Amino acid sequence: MESSQERFEYLKSKNYTLKLLHEELGRDINIQDPLPAEPVLAEQLLCSRSEAREAIIILECFGYVSCRSRSNNIIVKNFNEPPNETYQYFKKLYDSSEDFKKFYISLDGKYKEGDNLPGERVLAKSINFSRQKAHELLVRLECFGYLDINHGKPCKVLSHL
Repeated sequence: MESSQERFEYLKSKNYTLKLLHEELGRDINIQDPLPAEPVLAEQLLCSRSEAREAIIILECFGYVSCRSRSNNIIVKNFNEPPNETYQYFKKLYDSSEDFKKFYISLDGKYKEGDNLPGERVLAKSINFSRQKAHELLVRLECFGYLDINHGKPCKVLSHL
């Protein structure tokens, strides 16, 4: 199993928006500073708002950002430091987020390593979530090393769910 550092570097290598965001914020932002809003980040990084949201979710999974609904996201760790081990965040998320828990349980035991997941729309419909919510939860599972997501291709299971 790869380390969180290796996983984070892999995600940065395939997600240009995440790479840019990590580099840009590492220069100009301090711990406890608010993260610019998604539309502002998208404009600054010349990407879509959903790409900015995905990069923020990944930064949260690795302990750099604290995401808050209906409030500013906050920088909680220096971007020059190595990422946190994701199992701590996984347990916290599983214990505190009913949406994540429901999504994870809906997949648990149904797919083994090497399997392809159904599309986001199918997954979302099966558990009565929006496609956007399903995508955000899939991104989190990718951060934890369970999935590999490549746009335009099925999500591949890397580790038994």
